Amino acid sequence: MMAMTNVYYRFTHKVSNDEYARMPARLRLNVLLSDAGSGQALWSTRLDHPARDLFAAQDELAKGVLAMLPVKLSEAEARRLAQRQTRSVEAWQTFMRAQAALLVRSRAANEEARTMYWSAIGADPAFARAYSGVALTHALEYQLGWARDPAAALARALELAQAAIDMNPDLPEAHWVLAFVHAQRRELERALRDLDRALRLNPSYADAYAFQGGIQTYVGRPAEAVPLLRQALRLNGDAGSLYFLLLGRAYYFLGDHQQARVNLDEALARNPQSVEGRLYLAATWALAGDEASARWQVDEVRMLDPGFSVRAWLESYPLTDRRQRERLQTALAGLGLQ
Repeated sequence: MMAMTNVYYRFTHKVSNDEYARMPARLRLNVLLSDAGSGQALWSTRLDHPARDLFAAQDELAKGVLAMLPVKLSEAEARRLAQRQTRSVEAWQTFMRAQAALLVRSRAANEEARTMYWSAIGADPAFARAYSGVALTHALEYQLGWARDPAAALARALELAQAAIDMNPDLPEAHWVLAFVHAQRRELERALRDLDRALRLNPSYADAYAFQGGIQTYVGRPAEAVPLLRQALRLNGDAGSLYFLLLGRAYYFLGDHQQARVNLDEALARNPQSVEGRLYLAATWALAGDEASARWQVDEVRMLDPGFSVRAWLESYPLTDRRQRERLQTALAGLGLQ
């Protein structure tokens, strides 16, 4: 009997405009499907299509994977999995460039991503996931303090996130973005319901598990965050810094400075520019009684953001549990950060 297999695929390479211009005329893929638990190879194939037939290759790959699954899908599930997010190759390519820009987490890159998402929508006005992308740029603009009118940015994010859901209610990523917007609005229990919906649509959606874990910490339940974040890491072994940051944050509030330090070190190894990561590592070193290491992290925060203010940061930081908020603020104040 075939073991249950977790199947997911994603684009891991961020493609630049110059790389798109140099793309070959043909798309050649070697695909291997393996059991997530044992590593045993279950199925393999080789796809060879003209590059313009990107969606034909996607369909062929999806059909092959679905045929090997050890469970039978309902007709509705099969239709949902077969549904393309867009029929426009131009829209998809522009969307992927926007996704890459969004990961940079700078004001200029955020604005660039927004422009590209709208270009993708121009190529395909029914591209729900691109609407979610635009919504996320507005929510990040609010979260990171870039918005001239924070309330308007958050209202626009909610409007666009809901528009994406209206276009395609079966899109897990759209529910994730709606959850992110609700989290910025301090509607954390509602955000958890959005993520439950995303996971019903895609039970292997690692980002949804990770975000659930992050929210559980925000509301004062860090012990419940840990297994969710471990599940996210199991599903996405190539996770970037965020999963480790969220796990380190949960362990900090649990009082486990060793586990907190291990995971925060991993997060910062992947993203040394993370102010949040360095704040929690400073608080973790203080918890461990190593004030020198804690103050070194504070110095790094000041180098990254010379005007940083804990009070201003907490204004847009959705840590709603009062005791945890006071604990973090007191630890950072003891290190000279107000």
